[in-house]
Amino acid sequence: CCSEAVSTSFNQSMTHSFGSVCFGSLFVGIVGLMRQVVEPFRPQGEESTLLCLQECLFCFQELLVSSVDSLAKYFNQWSLIYVGLYGYSTMKAGKEATMIFEARGWTTIVSDDLLPNVLNILSIVISGCTGIFGLLLEHYLHIGEGITSFHRPLVAAFAIGLVIGFVLSNILMGTVSSALNTVLVCYAAGPAEFQKNYPDLSSKMRHSWKEVWPESMV
Repeated sequence: CCSEAVSTSFNQSMTHSFGSVCFGSLFVGIVGLMRQVVEPFRPQGEESTLLCLQECLFCFQELLVSSVDSLAKYFNQWSLIYVGLYGYSTMKAGKEATMIFEARGWTTIVSDDLLPNVLNILSIVISGCTGIFGLLLEHYLHIGEGITSFHRPLVAAFAIGLVIGFVLSNILMGTVSSALNTVLVCYAAGPAEFQKNYPDLSSKMRHSWKEVWPESMV
């Protein structure tokens, strides 16, 4: 049901590169959270000031943001894709992914959080729906009797449904996000191979890409 390339990457990720996948997964989320936290502190201009306190604060902001950006070059969501595709170590994979995006001028594009935000919203919606479903089951069928001693079974049913929906939807959306990230990495790494093997799909991809990002390299 899967192509040889997919099977090879899966087997490699689950055997030879499994340690790199675990190591990367441990830090990718933490570094991503750190980037979101320090992003509001990113210096917006180079204007000089005579106030010593403001100069010191500006230097501290630059040091903080640059340190987190340096970590993000090695620990990012794209590094796990490179580990699965090429069998690199986590840090080498992150560096290679960052270099290829910088060479193509796609740094701003891959830094866009639109897709993760959309998937997170979908996860929240699904969680809310499953929570309401659990509440309705408890209200009409009283399936929670004997399961919990909580004095408000409707709240317990909603909370259980919410958690189940959140966990399952995150697994699903994580798969979708990983698939889209893989498409982007493969398109950046081998556009010529894509054009050679799948010319129709490559043409559609290029056309759609130019409509959204007309000034980027393809």
